[in-house]
Order: sequence, then structure tokens, then C-alpha cells
Amino acid sequence: MRKLIYALLILLIVTSFLLIFLSKRVDSMSIVPVLNKFYNNFIQKDYSNMYKYTDFSKYTNDTNQTNEGKANLAQGLLNNDRHWYGEIQGHVIKNIYWRGVNKRTAKLP
Repeated sequence: MRKLIYALLILLIVTSFLLIFLSKRVDSMSIVPVLNKFYNNFIQKDYSNMYKYTDFSKYTNDTNQTNEGKANLAQGLLNNDRHWYGEIQGHVIKNIYWRGVNKRTAKLP
């Protein structure tokens, strides 16, 4: 009986490590490129597609915005961030944390 419990415990630990490894691999294959595109567009001041990376709708009362309107809103908000925090020359992703289904948080140093 003890051997069975130990075997199941070892199997559970190995399965957990495999799931963590696969999750990190999926993150690096899907999330990292999106973050890189976002920051590259932000650094180059290419605001035309910035609305695709995050939802800026809470900053406006217009619920029927076109993509051009969303891009203009994103440009205004991101220019404001640029004004307060300065120019960004580059970025490095330190860690990506799992926050739930389809939710991740990236930590930049």
C-alpha cells in the first residue's frame, strides 16, 4: 500500500513539473512575441495597431469606436505615458506569471 502511495506521489510531482515546463514553453512561444511587438511599436511610435494589444475602452464613453478611433485613443494615452515616464529605449522580460485561464502578467526589470 505504501509503495502505491509513493508511486502516485512521485507521479503527481513529475506531472506537475511537466505541466510547469510546458506552460513556460507555451508562454515563450505565444506571449513573448506579442510583448515584443507591443514594445517595438511603442518605441517606434507606431500607434496604428496599438489598440490590438490592450483594451483602452474604459478611457472613453464611446462604445462604438472604429479601429481608427481606438488607434487615436491609444496614441493619446500612450503619448501621455511617454510624457510622464520618458522615452523607452528597450525592454527585457524578466518573468511571466500565470494569473488564470488566458491571463498572464509579465514582469519587466
